[in-house]
Amino acid sequence: MKKTLIFLLAALLALPLPAQSRYSVYKTKGTVRVCLKSESAWTAAERNRELQLGDRLQLEAGASVTIFDSSNSLLYPYETPGECTVMEAVRSVRDKAGSRTGAVNAEMKRSIEGHGAAAASYAVLGASFRAQGGAAFTDSLAVSLQGLAGAGAKNPKLALTIVPDGDAAVFKLRNGADIPLYVNILRISNGDPTVCLEFDGKEGSEGILLDAGAELVLDQYPFVVLEGARYLPFGTVRCYDTRSLQRALRRSDKEDALTAGFVY
Repeated sequence: MKKTLIFLLAALLALPLPAQSRYSVYKTKGTVRVCLKSESAWTAAERNRELQLGDRLQLEAGASVTIFDSSNSLLYPYETPGECTVMEAVRSVRDKAGSRTGAVNAEMKRSIEGHGAAAASYAVLGASFRAQGGAAFTDSLAVSLQGLAGAGAKNPKLALTIVPDGDAAVFKLRNGADIPLYVNILRISNGDPTVCLEFDGKEGSEGILLDAGAELVLDQYPFVVLEGARYLPFGTVRCYDTRSLQRALRRSDKEDALTAGFVY
């Protein structure tokens, strides 16, 4: 009997645990329902309910749902009536934010080109990035960021302000360097750094460009301030794929920090 119980316990421990979703319901307004991917019944979308990308949402006219992404603390407010999957809702909000960022970048590039600054356009930065090897640059940037995160340093070139926005917050960044930079924010929680804003480094999604001396409120990227977390702004003269950078951050050596030449 004892051997049987030990065998059953070992079998139970060997079972894979269900994967925890990175998405959940942050808040709703009006009537919002959820239907699991594998089911047909609709239930109320309650706060903190976990969501899988294949789950379906149903919004009545005038309703809205805000989805929380635990991987980077970002919020995705969605308010289109009708039915859609969670993936479609998240993608829709991301696309709108990306379009807004693209328009701001275009205006910033005109300003940069107007005063003849170096490294003024995506074409120049993109060509330099590809020619010198994206993977090598990303790995070096990851090591630099690990060093900054571990040291608890503040960035002397970039000023970050967290601005309350209702029950959420938005980032405000100021570029104190004398050159234009692609800027982002690193969240450090329990010693682990996470890149907050996702871009793939390609034209149209190269990141947020900030001219020398310029200030920008990123209200297209609302987020939840994570208790105990630190937020560190950083900037580069090249664009990059943030997903590749995040993977490099996980594998980079925290003790081998070389910040010069890669990160501002």
